[in-house]
Amino acid sequence: MTDRLPLTNGDTTESMAVVWEALHTFKEIAEMLRDHLGIDEYDEYWSDINTAMAWIQEGLDEQI
Repeated sequence: MTDRLPLTNGDTTESMAVVWEALHTFKEIAEMLRDHLGIDEYDEYWSDINTAMAWIQEGLDEQI
């Protein structure tokens, strides 16, 4: 994780960056689980997360 300044209300770009960072952290943990415990169900879940985030980003871009 990176050091961050306090969030700015209304800064959608900054907010999306925070969410993406959290999701990538989740992905790293899920990959460790897969590698060490043989749990690999996260692949489809991660794909769905990426799709949902892309749709959210497109919706926000259209509002600008």
